[in-house]
Amino acid sequence: MKIIRTFVLALTFMGIVAGNANADFKAEIKEKGNAYKKLVNSIVEQAVSGQIDQAKVTKEAKDLVKIGVWYAQQYAKAYPESEKMMQILIDNAVTTDANGNVTGFGDMVSLSIEQIEELWHDKGILHQAGNDLAFDPDDEDYEHFSNPWDGIVHPATAAVLAHEWSKSKDEAHLSQMKAELIEVLEHRDLIEEYLLMKADAFAQR
Repeated sequence: MKIIRTFVLALTFMGIVAGNANADFKAEIKEKGNAYKKLVNSIVEQAVSGQIDQAKVTKEAKDLVKIGVWYAQQYAKAYPESEKMMQILIDNAVTTDANGNVTGFGDMVSLSIEQIEELWHDKGILHQAGNDLAFDPDDEDYEHFSNPWDGIVHPATAAVLAHEWSKSKDEAHLSQMKAELIEVLEHRDLIEEYLLMKADAFAQR
């Protein structure tokens, strides 16, 4: 009887710990989402006003990409089929230190607008040699994997557009920047939804 009581208490304790961890994860998802939205709104406001502080936009875009990397890392854990896809994305979007902390932009932001559209928005990078996935990224069952992908690609594109605008002062770059970031908030909402769905699933185990 004592053994059974001890076993029940152990299970109860494990359930409490798991529940707390689940609540913490949900809170972190919401915290990241709020920070992401605040950064997006700041860049959009600058694009709408035409008063672009390039250094500020670059920093805010980098902070968005950092949050996007966190999203991609969590997605890879929640949906293991996406792990290789997310790693390809992270490896090209950012540089990291020995502990895996994001230190700056990667090769993605050195591309032209045309190149970033072809390789990243259209996912041409996934069809290059060595980047074969175990699934078809165009399959509807895996369509939601595009949300964390775009959560990084769109702000990286905004950084490229800000740089191009600083040279050309072409208003089209500001219009595209605004469109990229307004759209990415829809992806952010879906990222949260799909991560929270997994958090709930873990809580029910």
